[in-house]
Amino acid sequence: MLISSIEYASAAAIQALRRRLLDAAGEPPHGPPLFLSRSAQKLRKLHNENEIEAMAQEMGFQVISPQDVSVAEQVRLFSQSHGIAAVEGAALTNTMFCPAGTRVLAILCINDMMPVFNDLSIVMGRHHRKLVGHGVTGAATANRFQPTFTVDLDLVRQSLTWVLEGTK
Repeated sequence: MLISSIEYASAAAIQALRRRLLDAAGEPPHGPPLFLSRSAQKLRKLHNENEIEAMAQEMGFQVISPQDVSVAEQVRLFSQSHGIAAVEGAALTNTMFCPAGTRVLAILCINDMMPVFNDLSIVMGRHHRKLVGHGVTGAATANRFQPTFTVDLDLVRQSLTWVLEGTK
């Protein structure tokens, strides 16, 4: 390997060397799939989120709370991930930074069918699925339009598997 002073370096050569060294070190070509936690949020409460987060983590997802991560870190995480799963909310806007072909799973209550994030996925070349849950009778609700809801765990596992299949 020949090293020259920086003023003669080629950006393309540096990127190629960086990629070669990262590959040699065994770093994966992209980051892990992300599961976006909403456990601290008041709206769109997922009643069985703890079980779903544990399942996602067990399956290889990195669980993050976007509100606890800087914007720069969110951009980095999303730009490296080819799989995103989350209760539908503003954090899914970050999928604009994901590579084309990323699989996005939006988990939501049947009462809360908004097309915004599906439209974003279409425009940006993502694969988008919705996993619909149902309101929990007797659970505390933020309002009647966004009640606390639950999602069948078998359907969650199937849907998270779909996300993972796109990250290989």
